[in-house]
Amino acid sequence: MLGLAALGLVAASPAAATGRGHVVSLSAPTRVVAGVPFDVTVRLRPTGRDTGPYVGTVSFSTDDRQVRALPPDYTFTRADGGVHTFTGVTLVGTGHHRLTVRDTRSHRLQDADRITVANAGAAIEGQVLANFDPVLGATVTVYDSVTGHALKSVRAESDRYRITGLPAGDVKVGAVVPGPYAPDFANDKDTLEQANVFTLLPGRTLTQSWDEPFGPYLDLERLYPQSSVRVGDDGVVVPTAVNDRGQVVGYHYGDVANEDRTPFIWQEGATTDLEGDWQPCAINNAGEIVGDPAYHWQDGALTVLATNSSVHRITENGWTGGTRYDADGDRIGPETAYVWRAGVRTDLVVSPAITRLASIGGQGCGIESHSTLRFQDVNDQGTFLGLGVTRDGVEASFVVERGRTRVLRDATGAMWGLDLNDAGQVAGAVQRHGTAPRAAIWADGRITQVHVPGLRADEASWATAINERGEAVVVTGSHLSEWPLGRTYLWQRGRLTLVGPKGLQTFANQVNDAGQVAGVALLDPAEGTRQAFVWQPGDLLMLGESGEGVAKVVDLSERGHVLALAYRSVAGADTPYALTWRMPPKPR
Repeated sequence: MLGLAALGLVAASPAAATGRGHVVSLSAPTRVVAGVPFDVTVRLRPTGRDTGPYVGTVSFSTDDRQVRALPPDYTFTRADGGVHTFTGVTLVGTGHHRLTVRDTRSHRLQDADRITVANAGAAIEGQVLANFDPVLGATVTVYDSVTGHALKSVRAESDRYRITGLPAGDVKVGAVVPGPYAPDFANDKDTLEQANVFTLLPGRTLTQSWDEPFGPYLDLERLYPQSSVRVGDDGVVVPTAVNDRGQVVGYHYGDVANEDRTPFIWQEGATTDLEGDWQPCAINNAGEIVGDPAYHWQDGALTVLATNSSVHRITENGWTGGTRYDADGDRIGPETAYVWRAGVRTDLVVSPAITRLASIGGQGCGIESHSTLRFQDVNDQGTFLGLGVTRDGVEASFVVERGRTRVLRDATGAMWGLDLNDAGQVAGAVQRHGTAPRAAIWADGRITQVHVPGLRADEASWATAINERGEAVVVTGSHLSEWPLGRTYLWQRGRLTLVGPKGLQTFANQVNDAGQVAGVALLDPAEGTRQAFVWQPGDLLMLGESGEGVAKVVDLSERGHVLALAYRSVAGADTPYALTWRMPPKPR
């Protein structure tokens, strides 16, 4: 017990404090158990013969931030004779705490005791479910049912959890799981206020039980389904792009033998065929579509951008660009790169730095081409990324910005660029003096090689995509076209974060500004079973079912629309079709 003298307020005995004719003393246990109520007694004695019984009001306070219960303000009566015992005081935070009583009108009339709060040794354990299926990676929190304070949280290593070192008394339990799940509170309640109350006893463990009364069980609800949505009809459907509105473009035809392509746009189950025989390659949020041949479609109007050409990208403000080639599909010279916007085409002069354009591995953006590994791109500033051959015969990427050509090359090697963001940063790979390609980022005129730990000398790495925050997807493997390759990382300001659990073979080529990464995981190497996934830090979510024949993810929107190319067997032939999912990103 601390006297007022110990508080530096008045000169008084250590056992009491005085003020306005009375002295106050607080009697409390020196040691209590967390969550177990206890009693305290307050005495106020007159200091002189002419002083009557104390009839003022006292209040309590404590430095325990988790305190569950303190007595309400109390006004003494003459019948009390200056003595009153208060019940139900409950401290929760373990350690040493101060309990103070004071007169509400005079700060000089107060006293305090130090109380040691011991751990109650209570515990709680159970399982986290979703539709009664086990769920991994949950964070389970125990709350004080009286105050609503979060007492303790743990991240479950499996679908089961155990939380120890809890106070005694009434608690509530809740869980959150990364991905498409709403928070859940036991037993199967939507909010903390609605949650059931459970009583913990010192030294005892409360265990989930299915016998009435039920022990605390957690059964989370999916916010949105992860099941696949099929795009288009039952024929051959090749998807190429999706925008933030969930509009999907691609082309389809009746069967594998009939290759007369019909371009289409699809949204929420409705397919609209577009005129002409061409492959849509990209769509922006305004509904502008470009493709191969170099057509531009919007609101039913089809415009030819250039002859003997294809374009693979259109930005949100309408920039697109590509290269022209001859009738046999060969690029015919450096002067044939161009950008286009709002009906105006601007041919780019890339010589003398680049003597000719390099092959881009397929003219279109469908099955036969690197539809998501473009080797050419354009950003919102009208900057063009291409691939060419230098005067000394080195194959290298280049950018053309405001009429200036810059080759992505330094003294030790040349870079192949795969993706370009609006800041002018390029993701790709650099090959130095005969070594395997290494993931690299080009920014501000410099090539920065990405160091991937544990990479073998014969193992390649590539930066396949980069978002507007400068975050890049990095993959490893033997060759870019053989995937799933090996490991996938998210590169952020020089730091690599592994995508998915260690040992899972993955390949990703999409990242949005929310930091979502989309790709394909190899679930069964022996059978070659692949499944699409979307990842955000701390959360890997498999999409659809493993038997759907997913081959590759072709696009990811800023709002979490994932688009994939898959194969199914029709009359003994592998037939392509399209699947899509919507996984809204978590706030950053």
